[in-house]
Amino acid sequence: MKILHKITSLLLCTLLLSTLFISGYAQGEPSLSKTYEKQSYVLVKGDAGTQNAGYDVSLMLVKNTASAIPSKEDIGYLAQTNIKADGSYLFEFYFNGFTYDENGYVNNYNLVLNVNNETITDTVSKAEIISELVVFNSLDFSEFGKAIADLTNSYSLENISYSLIVGFYDDNDTLLGAKLATKYTGDSNQLTYTYDDIPIGTSYAKAFIWEDTKKLIPLSAAQTKDIRSFTTSRSVLTLTIAPGGNETERNFAWYDVSQMDDARLQYAVKQKESDLTVFPEENAITVLAESGYVDAAKHNGKQGQDEDDIFTYDKDYSWAKATITNLAPNTEYVYRIGDKLGWCEGIYEFKTDNPD
Repeated sequence: MKILHKITSLLLCTLLLSTLFISGYAQGEPSLSKTYEKQSYVLVKGDAGTQNAGYDVSLMLVKNTASAIPSKEDIGYLAQTNIKADGSYLFEFYFNGFTYDENGYVNNYNLVLNVNNETITDTVSKAEIISELVVFNSLDFSEFGKAIADLTNSYSLENISYSLIVGFYDDNDTLLGAKLATKYTGDSNQLTYTYDDIPIGTSYAKAFIWEDTKKLIPLSAAQTKDIRSFTTSRSVLTLTIAPGGNETERNFAWYDVSQMDDARLQYAVKQKESDLTVFPEENAITVLAESGYVDAAKHNGKQGQDEDDIFTYDKDYSWAKATITNLAPNTEYVYRIGDKLGWCEGIYEFKTDNPD
């Protein structure tokens, strides 16, 4: 939170004010339900006294380098509103031209209020700048398929609409994809974002709270979350390799305790020993696998094809199988297993036979 520290009084001539009123005034009290035009929310309120009730009060942000009578170029913002019967007035607007000193105070603009050509700046009771209307407290990505953003609507402002946007990035900070959550209003403390896919190769997710998806006005600092636990640090339970229909084919099969959607195998010619540490993805070929899921609760206790075969699974599991074709003879290959979340731990190798 920033405080408008410098409050000054400037006597503005009627001609200047009249010219500015025509070109710059937003008639009536600004509405928070309108799309934000600037990032920083500014709140100014005060008491001009009941003797001024019914009059219009003008507000200006004037560059602090301005002369006694500022020009149009010196006016950073201009608006007006009506003084209520009890003498109170309120301005709410958006502005992004502030700079601050080492103590966090605005150092490039002065706040000026005027009624009937007389300054009433000394009647201001509160002047605040809020760069973050919504505080992004935390982002919970602990469960695959769901992200929960914990938010604080700092000033309990109603009619704020905002969206949760989640971007997925790889280790090189390349954006692999982005998803948009349902739009909410500012009365909620949490946004729950659901998704059914993470782009392959994702290392971390970054969540943004934006006012809308057209102007992309940020309401809070973005949150970053490492989600490699969903895309790596997984290993298959059992992995087997067997000859294919001819010397140019190999068959693979594997199991996993988690459900594997879009199971796949990726392979490449082994160029160097380090390919077993860093997979040569740029030269790799990806093969989609046939896969399925076994729900232990639906199978345990049931009879298999053999009368003596009774299913007794300890836990649910997934299976997958894939075939590689068109392999070169007498060639070393590396391969790895994965699904739509990414790649499991482990890079493996095999070598084809020399038909001679």
